Amino acid sequence: MKLLRPVFIALAASLAACAAPPLDPGRLEAIDQIVEKQLARSRNVGFAVGVIDGNRISVRGYGRVSKDAEAKPSGSTVYEIGWISGVFTSCLLADLARDGVVAVNDPIRRHLPPEVNVPRSDNGEITLKFLATHTSGLPKLPMNVGPIDEDPYATYGTEKLYAFLSDHRLRWKVDERYEDSTLGMGLLGHILERAAGKPYEQLVIRRIADPLGMADTRITLSETMKARLAPPYNEKWNPARNWNFQALAGAGALRSTVNDLLRFLSANLGRGEPRLVEVLASCHATRRSVSDRLRIGLGWRQSPVRSGGHWVIWHSGKTGGYASWIGFVKESGTAVVVLSNTSGDAALATTEAVATEILGLLNP
Repeated sequence: MKLLRPVFIALAASLAACAAPPLDPGRLEAIDQIVEKQLARSRNVGFAVGVIDGNRISVRGYGRVSKDAEAKPSGSTVYEIGWISGVFTSCLLADLARDGVVAVNDPIRRHLPPEVNVPRSDNGEITLKFLATHTSGLPKLPMNVGPIDEDPYATYGTEKLYAFLSDHRLRWKVDERYEDSTLGMGLLGHILERAAGKPYEQLVIRRIADPLGMADTRITLSETMKARLAPPYNEKWNPARNWNFQALAGAGALRSTVNDLLRFLSANLGRGEPRLVEVLASCHATRRSVSDRLRIGLGWRQSPVRSGGHWVIWHSGKTGGYASWIGFVKESGTAVVVLSNTSGDAALATTEAVATEILGLLNP
């Protein structure tokens, strides 16, 4: 791949503090070296990278936005963010709980039709918290979903979801172990829709995106967003399909940009609309310790920074044509977004490597 020298992209003035200064040249050069090294050894088409370092913010594009064009991705390039959507779903849970619409410890049967035979174990019922922390005992995927290499969730509606739940028996007890569950997070989003009486996308827009000025964080693309959508590629650099969701939208349906996700991370660092900052902070608290290197909050994962005793709060995402990563360290006021329009395990691993190396640079 021909590497294109990244060009600094000024972030919109509406992001947190207006006219935030860029990172110092030495740090920007070190970030360039990290990303260019990873891009050269990978098959990712390109990266859009956003960084917060205290009161300094920078967004840079690397590689290409498409394999047939010379243009670089930018802070306004639109990507599918996949399972990062679950962080927004968990934020909605905390926000609706704050307003008394639901309670975090509500059994899920309370918010589903009575004809749905909700699975349970002898030690208790599945609650909304267990869905948000991936400790419900539900599998990663329902058995009645389509092939993952196509558009697997486009036809997965409530009828299939309810049928699976009614027939399923849990493989282990509720709250016995952690296992990442696309089904569980999607089910949480569906339950919040029912409890609030509004579609999932409207809840995200009203309660998170609009208060933070995130005009490009949507499921339904506007015409301007369609024009800025990075085309999806699979691991062989062949064109892939965009993914669409029905009942499991809360697990992976959102599209966004680096600019918007920096606004979101800035609020997670405590800068933004006070109500939402408080709600976001409640999602950071550890709800389960999986190991000495992994803790789980509401939606978020937490891993130790290599020094200083701090923890990075993070999440990654993947769909059929995209890989993504967001994370932040509250104590140092640092955050990173990396978005790519190439899928596959190797592409996701490279995306994560770029992000974690940059966070390591910011937290020496």
